[in-house]
Amino acid sequence: MELAGFGEGLDLRDERGDLLEVLAGDIGEAEGLGDVVEEELEIAGVKLKGFVLFSKKKESDEHQTFYRHLLDIEQVLEGMTVNRGNPMQTFKDAAGRFASYFECTVQDRVLHLKRRQNAIAQAENRFGKMILLSSKAAAWDDVLSLYRQRDEAEKQFDQLKNELELLPLRIQKTVSLRGLLFIFFVALLIRVHLLNRAREAGLLARQSVDDIIFEMSKLRAVSTGGRWMLTEVTKRVRTPLEKLKIPVPVGVDA
Repeated sequence: MELAGFGEGLDLRDERGDLLEVLAGDIGEAEGLGDVVEEELEIAGVKLKGFVLFSKKKESDEHQTFYRHLLDIEQVLEGMTVNRGNPMQTFKDAAGRFASYFECTVQDRVLHLKRRQNAIAQAENRFGKMILLSSKAAAWDDVLSLYRQRDEAEKQFDQLKNELELLPLRIQKTVSLRGLLFIFFVALLIRVHLLNRAREAGLLARQSVDDIIFEMSKLRAVSTGGRWMLTEVTKRVRTPLEKLKIPVPVGVDA
């Protein structure tokens, strides 16, 4: 579950649990991102509008990630003999924030794990939910779009270091560094341009720029018998292109 606030100077840590209870009490078994609970509330004297959005896909992704971590921890720690140090501290260090989902016992310095079903059930209840707080009177899709814009901006630096692989530089000459930085700067400009176009076209309410790029990557040109052909232009590819007013390709010029 994600929590995003648009008020300034607010400490929301103590409010998080209450917010979920107040805002998401009626969300039930809703499906799709269109399922939204809205509530007006006041925190630290500031009037806010709160939204809980539920996504079935997000719930599925968080469920798979969560249980994959649990299985990884069990495979590594269950039956492990700790020859040095405090076995319980070894368990806590290895399990990290997932330690609270296990009951760990030690017998002859051997770790044994048992899942805490109540704690796991509470975690599952939060899967797929996102809380947004806005100090402005706006519709949920506008608030979500603003949140994603801010999130995209914050991710640009991470993308430079990781996805665009800016670091480590692996270069020694100043002229090479300048050229590399220019290329990455152009790449970021293209992403920001796509972000703005997607926002204007109303695409960001249900998908991110990365989602759009991923769908576009499925459209490829393949060579068959000496002829170049396009793969099928699916609806998920055609719709963003049409909304962005980009001509839908129909063939490949040899």
